[in-house]
Amino acid sequence: MQRENITGMGPKAILLRTEDAGLDARIGELHSEKQVREVLEDFNARVVDARRQLQGGPPVVTETRDIEAEVRRWVERRAALAAAVEQEAHQTPEVRRSWWRQLWSGS
Repeated sequence: MQRENITGMGPKAILLRTEDAGLDARIGELHSEKQVREVLEDFNARVVDARRQLQGGPPVVTETRDIEAEVRRWVERRAALAAAVEQEAHQTPEVRRSWWRQLWSGS
């Protein structure tokens, strides 16, 4: 499966673990708190459902996510990103120019 780059197939336990590993990046791309909550609620529901299934295969060890804590982390990351963009926008042209000159002068 990995060699052929096949996704979406395999035991639920493995698929959920893989999704959990990339969930923070996926949440970081979302634009509203509502979207974050919907993604997390769907993920948690699928984890709980997979635990209830008696289909064999590897056990489901993926934990559900605390929605409120994840939303707080998402808000904090967005605020930090906004602050960094704001700080960069307020840099004076002289600071930008001096950086450029330092790059080309080899200093």
